[in-house]
Amino acid sequence: MPDDVSRTIASWACFPKLTSAVRQAWVSKSFAATDEFKDLLKFTSELYSATMLTLDRLRTVYTQSQQSLSDAKDEDTASLARQIFFFNQRMSCMAVFTICYLNCILRAMLPVEERLQLRAEAVGFAKEIVSLAYEAMPIRPLGSAFVTMCLTVAWFTPVDDAIRKELSHLWDEYRMDFPATRQLRITDSVEICGFLQDD
Repeated sequence: MPDDVSRTIASWACFPKLTSAVRQAWVSKSFAATDEFKDLLKFTSELYSATMLTLDRLRTVYTQSQQSLSDAKDEDTASLARQIFFFNQRMSCMAVFTICYLNCILRAMLPVEERLQLRAEAVGFAKEIVSLAYEAMPIRPLGSAFVTMCLTVAWFTPVDDAIRKELSHLWDEYRMDFPATRQLRITDSVEICGFLQDD
């Protein structure tokens, strides 16, 4: 698992370049026809597939740690199991954020008619983020600080109004933990990152 965590975090280094390419293609359609853009699309697709495998492994570890916590027989065992569980929860949040963001980038890079499978996967990720956000409530604020990033990226998935309402509610809950974000609405992200919209 340490390798999976390292790979997940290392993948964030390419996000600025990928985001810049998508923004450039959004402004200038001709950029999408360049070899540079096509190479980035291939790289993103490969990274997405690799990250999906990483996420699956981290989900399994997280589920196992949930079971270990449930099976704990005494307070000492439960205390250790609880620490491991919440650590794995944070790792799951990071992985789901990563795959969700890559999904957004890929959808923005592809023609509309090629996004169907990615859109379906994105909805699943958004629902998973909602679930993780509720599960992480007991370790607010610092233990669940990464949830706000997850909620933001989930907003850019093609979800229905019911899920958006849930994301907005959770954002309002979590943003109160940090003074700098108390006045920030989740919809403010839409204005800044409109090139990621896929509704």
